[in-house]
Amino acid sequence: TSANTTISNFSAPGTYVFNWSNGSCTDSVNVIVNPTPNAGPDLTGCTLSPVTMAAVGTGTWSAVTTPPNPTTATITDPTSATSTITELTVPGTYNFKWTNIFGCSDTVTIVVNPLPIVTPVLTSGATTFCSGSNVTLSVPTPPVGDTNYYQWYKDGVAIPGATSINYTAIASGTYTLTVTSSLGCAAATTNTIVNVIPLPTASIESGAIVAISCNGSVKLTANSGVGLTYKWF
Repeated sequence: TSANTTISNFSAPGTYVFNWSNGSCTDSVNVIVNPTPNAGPDLTGCTLSPVTMAAVGTGTWSAVTTPPNPTTATITDPTSATSTITELTVPGTYNFKWTNIFGCSDTVTIVVNPLPIVTPVLTSGATTFCSGSNVTLSVPTPPVGDTNYYQWYKDGVAIPGATSINYTAIASGTYTLTVTSSLGCAAATTNTIVNVIPLPTASIESGAIVAISCNGSVKLTANSGVGLTYKWF
C-alpha cells in the first residue's frame, strides 16, 4: 500500500511488471533486472607473485577504491575474465570488481601473504678448497616456534634430505636455500658458489732397484704436470 515500497529478492534476470491501482484506475511499471556478473572465487597469493582471476562471462576488471588496496596493482588485461594481477608488492587484502555491460558488478578478494624473511648464507670457511675437505653453509637459527620449511638446492635441484638450516657441501656447484612459510609463500637466498679443486696425482719412480752403499744415492723421479710444485719428505 506504500507508493514508495521496495521490491527485492529478484531471483532471475528479466522484465518484471508491477501494477499500481487506486481502486478504479491502474497503471503499470516495468522493472528490468539485469544479470549479476560472477567475479569468481576469492583468492590467495604471495607478495610479488602474479594471481590469475577466474571470472565468468564478459566484463571489465577494475580495482575497488573504497577501501583502497594496499598498493596499486596492475591488471594485465582488464577485459579478460582470467586476467593476471601483478605488482602485488605489499601484503594485505586487495579487492577487484568485475563489471558487465549493464553496469552490474561482483567483487573478488585477494589475500596476499608476505614472503618469509631470508638472510644471506653464512659459510664456515672458504668456498674454494681441495677435494676431501668441505664447507658448511647455514643461515641464522630461527626464533622459537618457527614454522618455516627449509630446502637446500644444488644447481637448481633439490638435495634429498637437506631440509635443515645448514648443509655441508663437499662438491662443486651453486647452492641456494629456499624458505617456505606455513602460508605457502617461498623466498630463496642468493647463490653461494662452491669450487672443489681435485687433488693432483702423485707417484715416484726410482728405476731399477739396486744395492746402495752407505754413501751411495738413488735418483727418485716424481710425475710431472702443469702447475705442480714439489716438496720432498
